[in-house]
Amino acid sequence: MESKKINRILIVVSVVLTVAFGGCLFFSLRNPRFNFVNTISSISSFFVAILTIIYVYTTSKQMDFMKQQLAQMQQDQRTREQPILDLEPVEFKIERPKFYYSPPIDEYSYLARHFFSVRINNVSNYPAVFVDISAQLVISENECELCLDTTSRRINIISSNSISKEIKVMFAHDSQHKMMSALRSDLTSNLPKLKISILYKSLSGANYLLTHTYWIDIAEDDEQSFEILKSWHTALVSAPIEEKEMLEQLKKILDEETQNSLFYIAREAFDKKLIGADALRLHMVEIPQAFSLKTISDDEFNLEIESHQYGHYVGSRINGCDILPSEEPSVAANKNMMNDRLSS
Repeated sequence: MESKKINRILIVVSVVLTVAFGGCLFFSLRNPRFNFVNTISSISSFFVAILTIIYVYTTSKQMDFMKQQLAQMQQDQRTREQPILDLEPVEFKIERPKFYYSPPIDEYSYLARHFFSVRINNVSNYPAVFVDISAQLVISENECELCLDTTSRRINIISSNSISKEIKVMFAHDSQHKMMSALRSDLTSNLPKLKISILYKSLSGANYLLTHTYWIDIAEDDEQSFEILKSWHTALVSAPIEEKEMLEQLKKILDEETQNSLFYIAREAFDKKLIGADALRLHMVEIPQAFSLKTISDDEFNLEIESHQYGHYVGSRINGCDILPSEEPSVAANKNMMNDRLSS
């Protein structure tokens, strides 16, 4: 399109120069005082300047086009060895509710934590590197959305035609139990959605973003799971009201051993109100229209990475304390209870 415009301009300039030359020649023959050479020279200089501008413009356009071609060739080279990742069957579950204590904010709460586990399958002949897995749990209620994020998990490399180890991810605490409310809703539009994003690179440096989105529900014929969910939800909502005096008493007690004993008595009492096993596994249905696998630029990749958060190792002793031979059983048992309480 640009070349056609340039050709038209050159034709117009040529015609104008020809007409100007003929007109000046005719006028010089009729008028001996007319300086034919100087006039033609001035007109020619003017049009040479115009042609120079046109030449510079066309050259810059050609350079831009060549740069675009080079960038396209580089992109083609980077994406030639494209690793293709996919998700093995994803499992989502709600943990049996428990009575928890959060030391940083000195708060007691009744919570059911949400987990999902997944394996990543590299179905191509090329390895994937810097694989980041993140997820978002979207819960809709009254045209509003609550988004629970997770910490991202990093896998340095997934070899060609191989499957990663199982990756387990926990969501931020749903302190208002919105997840269970959404699962008990009669409206399909209120069902929770799980969006899993996988960000990764090829060895040649190309960047990819894979996205899967699932509806989360209880299987239609699974009446037992629905009754368990109903029981858990009712217990979570009613417990803070029914145990208000006990919660206030826990905060007032200063003696650590007495506080620990009362804490575990309250936890066991709450657990007896519940039915079902240790976890409730939910039914997942993928949303085909939401599937996406695309290449992204380096800037987009870096922007995504900046938004990710990674967990920090806090030490193995946070999760429990073995009984040490030099300690008396009562002291060691008390330490075990406290560590369990803190890790919860």
